[in-house]
Amino acid sequence: MPTLADQIQDVPAIVGDVLEGVNIQSKAINIGVRIVDATSLQDLEERKHAIANWLMPSGNNEDPLTLDILPRWEFYAHVNAAFDATDSLYNSSFTIPFSCTDPHAYSQQKRYAINGYNLAIGVGDPVSVTNGKLYDVQDELKVKHLEPLQLDFDYTATASFSIVVAETDQDGTKHSQTLATINAGSGNYNGSIAAITQMGDMDGIELDVSSTAAVTISNFKIYYADQNATGHLVDESFEKVDDDLVIINDDTTITIHDDKSNATSYPLFTLIAPTQLTKIAIADNSGNDNYVFLGSETDPDVEAQITDNMPRVLWDRCNTMATWKNFDSTNKPTFDIENGVIGTGAAIDSTANFIRPKLDSKDHYMFGTSFVKGKWNGAGGSHPALSEPLSEWKFTVRAEIYCRDPRAMGKFELYMLDQNQARMGKVMLKDNANSRDVVLEVELGTHATRTHLSTHGTKYKGKTTKKSIKVYKGGKKTTKTVTYTVKGKKKKKTEVRYVTKKLTTSTAHSTFTNWYGNITFSFIGNKMSVSAMKLNSKQANAWAKPITLTKTLSDSDVAKYVGGHQLDAFAVYMAKYPITEDLSNPVKRYQNDYMRLDDLKVWKVINGGTSEVSSPMPICDPGDEIKIATEDGTVYRNGEPYNSLNGHQIKAIGSNITGLALEDNGAKTYSFYPSTALGCWQIDQRHVMD
Repeated sequence: MPTLADQIQDVPAIVGDVLEGVNIQSKAINIGVRIVDATSLQDLEERKHAIANWLMPSGNNEDPLTLDILPRWEFYAHVNAAFDATDSLYNSSFTIPFSCTDPHAYSQQKRYAINGYNLAIGVGDPVSVTNGKLYDVQDELKVKHLEPLQLDFDYTATASFSIVVAETDQDGTKHSQTLATINAGSGNYNGSIAAITQMGDMDGIELDVSSTAAVTISNFKIYYADQNATGHLVDESFEKVDDDLVIINDDTTITIHDDKSNATSYPLFTLIAPTQLTKIAIADNSGNDNYVFLGSETDPDVEAQITDNMPRVLWDRCNTMATWKNFDSTNKPTFDIENGVIGTGAAIDSTANFIRPKLDSKDHYMFGTSFVKGKWNGAGGSHPALSEPLSEWKFTVRAEIYCRDPRAMGKFELYMLDQNQARMGKVMLKDNANSRDVVLEVELGTHATRTHLSTHGTKYKGKTTKKSIKVYKGGKKTTKTVTYTVKGKKKKKTEVRYVTKKLTTSTAHSTFTNWYGNITFSFIGNKMSVSAMKLNSKQANAWAKPITLTKTLSDSDVAKYVGGHQLDAFAVYMAKYPITEDLSNPVKRYQNDYMRLDDLKVWKVINGGTSEVSSPMPICDPGDEIKIATEDGTVYRNGEPYNSLNGHQIKAIGSNITGLALEDNGAKTYSFYPSTALGCWQIDQRHVMD
């Protein structure tokens, strides 16, 4: 029995103490040892030193300790004190004090394979063979495994055929014996075969097909089992059916009963993945909601995604300048604005609903106090860097452009900046003609090296007319003296010299004329995509379907247009192009285009951004070993702790792996996914005794 200590509390005015439980501590095991018949005193001392060195504790490790009175049980112990020997001539006796910090005793570990242990790897792919090798048997199938086998496979054959086990000795001699003969046709073969007879040195074993015509075999499995052992547990230590621990109820549930334990025991569940899996699960059917769910689909507790392959990393509602910094002489753009300049005195400003160019004293958009001819003139600003640079991304910008005068030219540009604040793409709405026609264009790359997608949507024809404006002759204000007659008398006056210019204007327009809506741009894998959805005044979709455009880039195009650029920041630019009216003398007022930035959302794309509900992410590949340890709740994949994949948690939040343990020699029924009928589950179990 381990050391016990009462946990008590002294309560004043109460006789005695209050018992709050018993603290179960380490277990002490003292083992008496005698050394007899040493050849000399020196030999006696060397033996004692050898024993002491062997028993010297190392770090915090404890070693298995088996007592002859409990030959099939192990304690985990360390020596916790020195021991004094009593010598008598060439004999010596002493007591070794062992301490077991875990006071339990454990049986030898047994491994059980549910429905037999499947030796075949790569099951499922059809094999077509006439006379030749079907399968290389694993090295484990040696002389000690000359036990009955069970074969299970689907076949299609135009002639009868045989499954033959063959062995090639190291000297090249080949031995063989027929295991089963099947008639021509199609079907499933599932049957036990006699034990293999010893052949040669059993060095290299294979299964062959012997036939006069081609045979197609698929879903090929080999089981170690006794005759008719399907549906039972196989103890791998001797390849025999053993129902001592587990009863298989059906293809998905088993019951584990542990009558040999009197304390909680902890099964270790192992899955050898039969195929690529998107989920793995074990559930305790006792009604206490203990389970483990591994996967990327949903949390069984809340039916919500536990992994988000497209987390949002930015949502700027564009109603404050706190997250934007104007371009000016102290904050110059880190990239070349495409054929544009920041106008003198121009700036962007925010309202409660959007960001737009700052207004002048007459509430007109101010694109600059003077204009640079042949360039776009306007206002802009930069947005701070994202929380991390993005290799694959999606963003949605809600923007507006209103074409009030057909001759006005305006553009809205949202520049994408990389981790070095260099241009790597843009979204643009551009009114670039003497009409109300607006184009949507998205780009990847720089101005010099880029690829793009663009659309006008639907273009509508309009009426082309001429507009007249009166300007100073020669572009400068000059005068002339003219003589005129009033009631027979000649008079003189000074007049400003003007000329009339005829300007073309058109009412032609497109889908993006007077645009208010969302534009979504994404780059995932090698594909660039854009979609545009117009919104109504209540910010609801105005169309049943968005306009969509996609382009799949070759690897060389990705290297050319994207390269090492990662999306890290944004800049906005809203501008007008000076037309004749702006450059005339005197300037002719007209209604400029309105441009606004309403909202900006950015998402990081992980694992292609697929929905984990419709396209769950695979969490293991065929042949992967997944271990689920109920003792400490750890999950392992191929020997390494396994809690996440591609940055995503794969264990459902409600999982309680330690709750799958067996309490006090009780029994539990478990459900499994994938099905135990696939022969891919194993159970390692040790009985536990106080």
